[in-house]
Amino acid sequence: MPLYEYICKKCGHVFDFLACGCVVDANVKCPWCQEANPKRICSTLSSDNPADVNPFYVESSG
Repeated sequence: MPLYEYICKKCGHVFDFLACGCVVDANVKCPWCQEANPKRICSTLSSDNPADVNPFYVESSG
């Protein structure tokens, strides 16, 4: 299931939403102020492996 990140247009709260099946952005509400229709934003990739984040990463042998 995809995890989407949103920002509330009313209060500015940034939150994650775990989508079950087909998600329609209009059905998502801010958990703080309950405002409908938050804006979906691009999330950054998080990983413990530097090669996942940077495809040009080369592990040093020394």
